[in-house]
Amino acid sequence: MAATFLSTDGDIREVLRTLFKSPEFWSPKIYRAKLKTPLEFIVSAVRASATNVLTPDALVQNLNAMGMQPYGMVVPTGYSMKAGTWENEGALLARINFSTALIQGKVAGLQFDPANLLAVALLTMLTLQKTEAALAQEHNGLDFAIALTEDALLQGDLSAEDEEVIRQQMEDPEAQRQLAASPLNGLRLVTAFVLASPNFQRR
Repeated sequence: MAATFLSTDGDIREVLRTLFKSPEFWSPKIYRAKLKTPLEFIVSAVRASATNVLTPDALVQNLNAMGMQPYGMVVPTGYSMKAGTWENEGALLARINFSTALIQGKVAGLQFDPANLLAVALLTMLTLQKTEAALAQEHNGLDFAIALTEDALLQGDLSAEDEEVIRQQMEDPEAQRQLAASPLNGLRLVTAFVLASPNFQRR
């Protein structure tokens, strides 16, 4: 990058092109290896799930609960961007609780519609890699739901381990009861599990 900067008379576009094309930038050791801050997590969860924000105060309240109150850091350096600051049991539990409450419609001022999430994915995404693979292999309805939700929320980037955990959670009697009551309830559960997954927690 330094060499590019010098050889192009400081052309930042070329410097960034060098960065994005470098093997180090896409290394598995660092790709999606950094934990999102609470702000990054909440914003990405709301945007990825196509949630309708009726009252922004609801987001602020959850940010406060996760320890990242807007304008709450007095020092000029702002909140820490290091994973260790946010990676603890209480903080991770708060993220899981937020994901569950969001998808179940229990966060006042936030309106999640699983059908809207699927419509956005189908109409705006150029490729649905996992969904197409599930259709080609004639998987069951649960596998298809996981694949489509994974494509919608993570562009098909959910690990095999996380997929298996979600399948196991969906076999729980309570999950089966909700699924039997309404297919949309099943989509809500799968969406909550994907949002709470380690893959979604990282950027």
